[in-house]
Amino acid sequence: MNIVEIGGVEVSIDQARTRRTYEALAASAYKCSCAYCQNFRALGSTPFPLAVLAFFEQAGIDLDQPAETYEYNQTESGKHLYGGEFYFFGEAPLTDGSGLDPSGPLDFTFTKPSPLAQSEFHVEGAVCFSFIVELPWVIAGAP
Repeated sequence: MNIVEIGGVEVSIDQARTRRTYEALAASAYKCSCAYCQNFRALGSTPFPLAVLAFFEQAGIDLDQPAETYEYNQTESGKHLYGGEFYFFGEAPLTDGSGLDPSGPLDFTFTKPSPLAQSEFHVEGAVCFSFIVELPWVIAGAP
């Protein structure tokens, strides 16, 4: 395992195991077709700061395969508050997932796998990267 720092936290990652798992998941053609998920996918890497994108690369996380993304609500600014989960194998200081701050550009924490995780991540060593972020609506049509 390699040690990576993100947001002042040291995380152990098993990049090879994570990549193998995402490669196996890629064989599944399922992608949610709801407008909120389409909007999230249309944004690509835009929601994530460079430090988070670098962490995803180092951890072996496939940005195109979140376990889940969900919209909480439209904010006063007209943007949409999203949450979501990505998974990797390794070790990180875990929280209960509460306390994410929706007022900044992006906040994240590490938790145990939730019921939303792909079954391949419901095993020993899986860690959830749980995030919250405010995003614009970029696809045609209102949600």
